[in-house]
Amino acid sequence: MAVGARVRGWQVVSVAILTVALAVAGCGGGRTDRSAPSSTAAAQAPATTSGSGAREVRATVSGRAVVGQCVGPRTDAPTVVLEVGMGARRDSLLVVEDHLAKRTQVCSYDRAGKGASDPAGRPRPVSEVVSDLHAFLAAVNKPPYVLVGHSFGAEVVFLYAQAHPDQVAGFVAINPGPPYQTWLKRARTIESEAEIQEFELPFPQGNNAEGINLSTSESMLTDPLPADLPYVVMFDAVCEDLPPPLQNPKDCARYLRLLAATDQELAKVGQAGRFVWARGGGHNLQVTQPEAVLATVDQVWKAAAGR
Repeated sequence: MAVGARVRGWQVVSVAILTVALAVAGCGGGRTDRSAPSSTAAAQAPATTSGSGAREVRATVSGRAVVGQCVGPRTDAPTVVLEVGMGARRDSLLVVEDHLAKRTQVCSYDRAGKGASDPAGRPRPVSEVVSDLHAFLAAVNKPPYVLVGHSFGAEVVFLYAQAHPDQVAGFVAINPGPPYQTWLKRARTIESEAEIQEFELPFPQGNNAEGINLSTSESMLTDPLPADLPYVVMFDAVCEDLPPPLQNPKDCARYLRLLAATDQELAKVGQAGRFVWARGGGHNLQVTQPEAVLATVDQVWKAAAGR
């Protein structure tokens, strides 16, 4: 999610409407990998090295180029993959890359229509984002991977772990957005129907920075994760981020409890999940509380490396 002045359910409003995070569809029982949809033909190109030491990685999905890079040494330890928030720059999780790149390979990429990657049709099903990540990782190297995502990117990594559990050794989801139907039901206990129509419905239906339809996100709560997969859901929001009618102490506390409860449920999807409330950090914890984020990533990465 980009930095903004207020968070309202699905979105952040600053100078213009930006995002909070939403969800993707996943699947998977046990350790069986789920392949990309049959309509997606993916071809990979080998990684190349730029003058800066970053290795460019290119994949092709249904004729579209998906472009990213990897830094750090290739080792037997899990590769770390970064997934940024809606509309954010590829380097918005640079603090994690800098922290880990001396000990393992760290990779990031541009989603469709961003940076060097080709655009895709809109509105775009969120399942296509998962498929693009799958193609990109096939061009990187063999699994396992540790995934780190923020906001919308946190939902992508959550759903990727559900769709491809045999490839993922652990993940950290920083302030993932709430599953669509669950959040609508809870938001209606606080917001008027007019506010629901204005603020809660357009964004997940594709009226967002990347034209992604996120209305199938309920599967985050219904699709399983492997019992032994270590992961952490990090959460925080602050009253100052909310619209003025909800900033009074009573409504704000209620609103934050609903958001927290939803992320707590996500942390219970898998038996090895954990919920961390980084109080006072707001939505962009990688900026406001980098030490807490890096400590959490370290814990998951070490657990994944020792599995």
